[in-house]
Amino acid sequence: CSSDLRIAVILEDIEKMRSLFEKYTFCFVSRVGNKCTHKLAKVAVKPVRNVIWEGNFPMWLHKSAQTDHSSS
Repeated sequence: CSSDLRIAVILEDIEKMRSLFEKYTFCFVSRVGNKCTHKLAKVAVKPVRNVIWEGNFPMWLHKSAQTDHSSS
């Protein structure tokens, strides 16, 4: 299934990137409490869109980030 393959690729990327950090923690946060990350992940897995994030926090994520922060 293509969904399983996409998840496998994402997990492989995480495995490679975690070695770049001295310390790290993985934890589950439900989508309800982490809408900002959910939106960002949806953009990241779209194969036809290149997103470059330099400097300021993206305006399209502001409201989600504020909601997540106020509910934590």
